[in-house]
Order: sequence, then structure tokens, then C-alpha cells
Amino acid sequence: MSNFDVTVRRTIHAPADRVWATLTDPVLVSKWMLGTTVSSTWTKGASVTWTGEYQGKTYTDKGEVVEVEENKRLVHTHFSGLSGAEDKPENYHRLDWKLSGDGDTTTLTLVQSGAHSKEEADQFKQNWDAMLDGFRDTAQA
Repeated sequence: MSNFDVTVRRTIHAPADRVWATLTDPVLVSKWMLGTTVSSTWTKGASVTWTGEYQGKTYTDKGEVVEVEENKRLVHTHFSGLSGAEDKPENYHRLDWKLSGDGDTTTLTLVQSGAHSKEEADQFKQNWDAMLDGFRDTAQA
């Protein structure tokens, strides 16, 4: 892993359980992740796979659930073969999703660690900014 982290936050006008479902329910994930299919039991140590198509290329990404506290926090790793990197631990990213708030408003904070350069971190931030706008819209629907 590297020292380049990306932090992205969104205020979502939905309760934490709806935000959690948007993060973990395959039907909802598909809506904000551009048709990606996710599969996991979302329990500590469980595998996670994401499959889909990006720029005409079929992909299967993978990771593992590191920590889970329903409606509050999900930490998992992520590796994408589309990156061109070798499938080894130092090429996995760590995504730490935190939900906070109460009632009908939830703050979602995502910290992605493991970028190998500032340029790569900047690209991740740009991607997550767009993706989390879709996430927010899906959760609020």
C-alpha cells in the first residue's frame, strides 16, 4: 500500500439503513455502479466480486470484507485486473465506508487508500466524485 489516500463525502437525505442498502444490495449497487454486479455476504472475511463491462472490456474485480458494522461502517479491499497491475497484496486498495448521522440524513465518508501516486489518487477522487453523486441519487430515490 502507499501513502496516497482519497477522501470523498456526501450528505445523503436518507436514513442510514437505506444508505447501507445502497452500498450492499446488488440491485441498488448496479444502479450507481453503471450496471456492475456485486456479490458478497458482507461478513468479515467474505469475498467480494464485482463483474461488469467498462469501456467495452468485461471485468471481474475482487476483494475481501475486512470489517463490517451494519448501517455504520464497511471496510473492504479491492483489486481490478483492468489496472494492468499484478494480483498481489500491494496492488489492492482499501475502501473504508463510514455512515454517520441520524434520522433522515446520513453523511457517507469514503476513504480509499492504496494509490501509488498523487496522479492515481487524483484520478480515483475524480471517479469517486462522479460515482458518489450517483450513489446519493440512488439512495435518495
